[in-house]
Amino acid sequence: MKKIYPFIYKQFQCAANRCVDSCCKEWEIVIDEQTCQKYQKLNDIMGNRLRNAMVTDADGDVIFQLQHQRCPFWNQSGFCDIQTQLGESFLCHTCRLYPRISQDYGNFIEYDLSISCPEAARILLSCNPSRLYLVEEHDDIQIAYNTTYDLKIMKTLQDQRNKLFQTIKNTNHSAIFQLITCIRLIAKWNHISITPNKYNYKTDTILLFLKSLNILTKQWDLTLDRAIHSSNKTLILTYDTDLDYEIRAFVFDFFYRRYLQAAFTDNAVLIAQEMAFAVYSVLLLCSRLHLNSTEQRLRIWQLYIKEVEYDPENWDTLEWELGASEQWTLNFFESIFSAITFENMKIALDSL
Repeated sequence: MKKIYPFIYKQFQCAANRCVDSCCKEWEIVIDEQTCQKYQKLNDIMGNRLRNAMVTDADGDVIFQLQHQRCPFWNQSGFCDIQTQLGESFLCHTCRLYPRISQDYGNFIEYDLSISCPEAARILLSCNPSRLYLVEEHDDIQIAYNTTYDLKIMKTLQDQRNKLFQTIKNTNHSAIFQLITCIRLIAKWNHISITPNKYNYKTDTILLFLKSLNILTKQWDLTLDRAIHSSNKTLILTYDTDLDYEIRAFVFDFFYRRYLQAAFTDNAVLIAQEMAFAVYSVLLLCSRLHLNSTEQRLRIWQLYIKEVEYDPENWDTLEWELGASEQWTLNFFESIFSAITFENMKIALDSL
């Protein structure tokens, strides 16, 4: 079995009580059946506490009922009572693995870190482009598999993804220039014509759409409100080396996580639209709110993924909107990225 992961994958260590947005708050985590059985067999005080906290939600899943929007086992010191009292083996599957994620393609598995986690976002998005590459490992486990996709289509997508990786990592041009090149490549591969166009487009449209989705955190709600009501309606950003790295790493990671899924959906164009929508949304928010520090921007990248991609209902709504809209096309995104004004870009690029 072949296992693939980014070079920086194994660098992750949980920030625990130093985390700025703990996964122990605001999310309801499904407890897997095996862990539920472990909890049912505990006969001590902790066992009673675990069982009293377990409820069945509307979907029939067993979860811990949140208390004041936080897991009842996340203590005031910022640590998990389950882990400190019982050990890591008593954590449910999700808590034990997060933010590590995987995608099983049958004859190979790809692993990644989700940047919905602030520490994972810091590790991934501050990565020098030279370190954006994948590592392959092979073990001796032989398993029979039946792929549900066409192997020739998968090979084509892998070759295309490698081309996208090479493009976004190439520092001969800015990250935005290379992002636009990626959009043009995917359009070409899918026989879509990209023509220069000027769109009479109000940036509030994206912000209002984001505001219409389910809102998970108060900070995201406040961020959207402030951006919508900001008097700064132009998209102007101060370009620096860190911002360039962030854009490259985000695009690299997005295509790593999602591009091969087109083998199942036959819709690489939609994946490119999702990537472009995410990058433009983050840059728009940072511009509207004058967020120019790396720490501030990383928080927006992280919150976007947490709020939009990690909420299944929000993600379905976005996919439907991008697929149905006659406006949010690859041609549209190519045009609006080309129109962004960046201050200090030449100085920043000279330092790469």
